[in-house]
Amino acid sequence: MDTPKCVIFDGHSLMFRAFYALPPMTTIDGLHTNAIHGFLNMVFKCLKDESPTHVAVAFDLKGPTFRSDKFSDYKANRKPTPHELLEQVDNIKSLLLSMDIPVVASEGYEGDDVIGTIASIAKNNSIDVVIVTGDRDALQLVDNGIEVALTKRGISNIERYDVKRIEEEYGIEPKALIEVKGLMGDSSDNIPGVPGVGEKTALKLIGQFGTIENMYEKMDELKASKIKDKLVEFKEQALVSKWLGTIKCDIDLDITADKLLFSLPTPNSIKDAFDKFELKTAYRNMLSMANSINDNDVNDQNYATADCIDITDIDELKNVIDLVKKEEKIAITLWPNITISVNDKLFYRVAETHTLLEPGIDHKIMFELLGSVLSDESIKKIVFDYKTMDHSLNKQGVTIKGCIIDLMIASYLLEPTRTINDIKTLSQMFIDEDREDAAVLHTIKNIAMPKIDRDGMKSLYFDVEMPLACVLKDMEEYGFCVDVELLKQLKEKFDATLSDITEKVYVLADQKFNINSPKQLGEVLFDKLGLKYVKKTKTGYSTDIESLEAIVEDHEIIPLIIEYRKVHKLNSTYVIGLMRAADKSTNRVHTNFKQTVTATGRISSIEPNLQNIPIRTDMGRELRKAFITGDSDYLLVGADYSQIELRVLAHISNDSVLIDSFNKGEDIHTRTASEVFDVSLEEVTEKMRSSAKAVNFGIVYGVSDFGLARNIGISRKEAKEYIERYFARYTGVSKYMEEVVEQGKNDKFVTTIFGRRRYIPELASSNYNVRSFGKRIALNTPIQGSAADIIKIAMINVSDSLRNNGLRAKLILQVHDELILECPKNEVDLASKILKDSMENVVKLNVPLTVDVKCGESWYETK
Repeated sequence: MDTPKCVIFDGHSLMFRAFYALPPMTTIDGLHTNAIHGFLNMVFKCLKDESPTHVAVAFDLKGPTFRSDKFSDYKANRKPTPHELLEQVDNIKSLLLSMDIPVVASEGYEGDDVIGTIASIAKNNSIDVVIVTGDRDALQLVDNGIEVALTKRGISNIERYDVKRIEEEYGIEPKALIEVKGLMGDSSDNIPGVPGVGEKTALKLIGQFGTIENMYEKMDELKASKIKDKLVEFKEQALVSKWLGTIKCDIDLDITADKLLFSLPTPNSIKDAFDKFELKTAYRNMLSMANSINDNDVNDQNYATADCIDITDIDELKNVIDLVKKEEKIAITLWPNITISVNDKLFYRVAETHTLLEPGIDHKIMFELLGSVLSDESIKKIVFDYKTMDHSLNKQGVTIKGCIIDLMIASYLLEPTRTINDIKTLSQMFIDEDREDAAVLHTIKNIAMPKIDRDGMKSLYFDVEMPLACVLKDMEEYGFCVDVELLKQLKEKFDATLSDITEKVYVLADQKFNINSPKQLGEVLFDKLGLKYVKKTKTGYSTDIESLEAIVEDHEIIPLIIEYRKVHKLNSTYVIGLMRAADKSTNRVHTNFKQTVTATGRISSIEPNLQNIPIRTDMGRELRKAFITGDSDYLLVGADYSQIELRVLAHISNDSVLIDSFNKGEDIHTRTASEVFDVSLEEVTEKMRSSAKAVNFGIVYGVSDFGLARNIGISRKEAKEYIERYFARYTGVSKYMEEVVEQGKNDKFVTTIFGRRRYIPELASSNYNVRSFGKRIALNTPIQGSAADIIKIAMINVSDSLRNNGLRAKLILQVHDELILECPKNEVDLASKILKDSMENVVKLNVPLTVDVKCGESWYETK
C-alpha cells in the first residue's frame, strides 16, 4: 500500500507570487482575478503531480503575532498589500472551501507556524509531507518524509528539496538553516542578524559549530578578526534573530490528520463558485483530475470542442445548406477556414478546389450556395466582425441580410477595454479555448447575449451598434474623394517649406544633421549648443514636443524644429499618405471605421485616419480643401453639434445654471466666465472667456488644478481658485462629479445615458495615480460615451431618412461630433433638413441639441 501524502500549500506566498506573475485580470463585473487564476494553476498542478491523500492551505491572519509583540521591527518594512490583491484573499479562501480543501490559520501566529505544525501532525501520523511555497524559510522544515516544493520564476517552475539536496547544496542539515538565518539575518523580514555576516560566512560558522549557542560557547576557537568582534558585539541580536526565524511546529491547532483527508470535488459542488470568477480553465482542470468529464458536464458548460466534418463534395454542401434552411440559423467563419454550423456540437469545414487534383468545391458554386442562405432574411446569422465579412462576401457577389449577431460587437459591449481582433481571442475570452470554428460562435452567443440582456444593453446592441455596423460598411465602400492634383501641389509647397526650414536650422546649428533623428538632434541642441535639457531617456536626451516647448524661448532654433515637425507630419502622414491611399481609378479614399476600439464608445478611423486631419493651423486646414465631391453636380453637406459634451453634462448633472444658459441660447463660455469671475456678461473679456472655456472642457475630462494651470498658463493657486469658484456656482456639476465617482466605486462601473457600461477597477487601486486615472474615467465616460452614442444614433437615423426619402445623398464621414454627406445639388435643401432634424432630435435632453449645417464643394467649405 502506498504511503499517504499530505500537500501543504503556503497560501500567502503562492497568492503573492501569482499576483505579481500575471498581468491584471478582471471578471466582466470588475472583480480582480489574476491572483486567483495563478494560485489555482499552482494548486491544481501540484494536486495532479502529487495525487495527495491529505491537503491543507495555510494562511496568515491580519494583526500582530508573538514575534512582532516581542520585536516591534519584525516585518515592519513590509509594504501594505495592494488593494487589488487584498480583494482576492477571501475569494481564494471561499474557492478552496468550495473544493473541501481546509483553510488553516491561527491568531497570533504566522502561516509558516501553521505549516510547520501541520507538517509535524502529518509526520507523527506516518504521512509524507510536501510543502508548496515560494518562501525559502520553509527549507528548515525539510526532514525525512518532509520535502519542500519551492516555486521559482513566476508560477510554473517548481524545485524539490529533500534532506539530501539541502546537505549537498548548503553543506549542513536542514534544521541548521535556522542558525544560518540567525547570523545573516533577513532584510525582507527586517531580521537584523549580525552586521557583516553574509551567507558564505554564516554557513562556514554553522558548519563548524552546528548552532549559534555552541559557537558562542567556543568563541575562543575563532581567530581574532572583525567578524569575531561583530559576533561578540551583536550576540543578543544573533540569538533574537534565530528566535524570530525559527518556525514553530507545535502551536495549538484544531486539526487532526483525518480533517486533512482530501478527495476531488464533484462538478456540481464547485460550478457556481467557479462560474462567479469566470474560472473556465480551472473548472475543466478540476473536472479532468476527477475524471468527471462527460457529455452532460461539457454540454452544460458549453466548453466542448465540437466535432468537425470536412465537406469536399458539392452534394454534401447542398445537404448542409438544406439543414441551415431547415433550422433557420447559421454560424459561419471565413477565416482561417470557411466553417458552417447550426449548433455548438458540430461544424462543417468547407474545402474549395484550388487545383484540378485536390478534392473540393468549385469557388463560384460554393459562394452561390452560401449566398442563398446568407441573403435569406428569415435565417439568423451568427458571425464575428460582420462589417469585414460582408466586405469580403460582397466581392464574391454575396450580401448578408436579416438578423445578424456579431460577437465582436457583443464582446466589445461586455468588455470595452479589451481588444478582440479575431475568433481565437474571442474564444479565449469567453471559454478559455483556442478555437476558430463556427460551432464555437454558437457557444459564445449563448454566453454573451444573456449577459448583454442582464446588463441592460440589449437595446444598445440591437438598436444602435448592429445597425451602425451596416451604416459604417456602406460609408467605407463609398469612400471620400480627394483632389490628387491639389495634394501634389501641397506636397511641393510643403517640400519647399521643409527645405527652407532645414537650411535655417543648419545655419543655426553650424552643421548638417538628420533633423528627424532624436539622437542627432539631442546632441546638437544639448551637447553642441549647450541648451538645458528637460529630461533624458535610455537612448539619450528627450526631444519630444513637450521637452522642446519647455525651452522654446531659450534659442531661436527651437521654434524652427517645432515648425519642421509639424510640416513634416502634415506632408508625410497626410499629403503623401492620402495620395497613396486614393484609389487610382476613382481618387476615393476608403477609411476603415473601427467600432470596437475606444472604451468610451467613440468610433475611430484608420488606413487612413480621416478623423485626425488637423484643423488648428492654416496648413492643416489647407488639407480639407483636398476633400471634394466625386462629381461636379454634387456638393458636400456638413453638420456638427455645438458643444455636445457640455450639453450632455448639463443633462446628466441637472445643473440649473448650465441648463438655463443652454435653454437661453447663451454663449456657455461667456456665461461661465461671468459666473466664475463674478462679473456681468458684458464685462467678460476675451481672456476671461478663454479661461472659462478651458475650465468648462477641463471639467468634462476631470482636469486637476495642475492640469488647468498648465493648459492656460496660470499659477496652480489661481487654477485651484477657478475650479473652486466653478463648483461654487455650478453646484449640480459638483454633486454629479461626487456621485458618479462614488457610483463607480460601488458598482465598479459607470454607464452612459443609453446604458453603455465601462468597468473601472482602477478606482479600487492602492496606487494614487492609478486611482486618480480611474476617477477621471468615471467622470468622463458617461459624458463622452453618451455623446458618442448620440451621434451613432444620429448616423443611423440620417442614413435611414435619406434612403426612405429616395435620395441619392450618402453619409460619407463621421468625425466625432461632425457628419459629412455627399449630395446631388438638387437634393441639398432636403438633405440638409434631414441631417439637421435627425441630429437635433435624436434624443430628448434637458437642453436642446443644436447643429450647424454648411455646404460647399470641399470639406474646407463646410466648416
